[in-house]
Amino acid sequence: MKRFFLIFGMIMFATLILSAQGFEPVAWEFSAKKVSKNTFEIHLTASIDYDWQIYAQTSPEGGALPTQITFIPNSSVVQVGKVKEIGNLKKKYERVFGIVTEFYRDSVDFVQIVNLKTDNVVTVKGSVYFMACKNDQCLPPKALEFSVILQ
Repeated sequence: MKRFFLIFGMIMFATLILSAQGFEPVAWEFSAKKVSKNTFEIHLTASIDYDWQIYAQTSPEGGALPTQITFIPNSSVVQVGKVKEIGNLKKKYERVFGIVTEFYRDSVDFVQIVNLKTDNVVTVKGSVYFMACKNDQCLPPKALEFSVILQ
């Protein structure tokens, strides 16, 4: 039992140290790609450090925090369908949560197709809320705002 508390304490201490140092195991890039006159793909691409992972949007309840992508309403933009995930989805039983989780390692590209109602340049804004974990260690969830220009 002593050993369990020692290991648990070390994991918690490492998590606090990494958080305090501003360690970021996930780097995000936000971009837009024009696919036709008024149709664009908005890409939210996560590059994930070795051995770290972030969770799919469909991560089951009771487990890790699923990645959540929110777009600020814009009367000039119509979202087409849901945000798609492009990457190597992995599934694994995680004893920390007691369930099978869905996650990505290395990288994942979240893609939202949108149609513009105008021929003008439009800025789309939103946020991505995610949690990064490694083995039995998770960093606190983080929200990042993004802005992409559609032209």
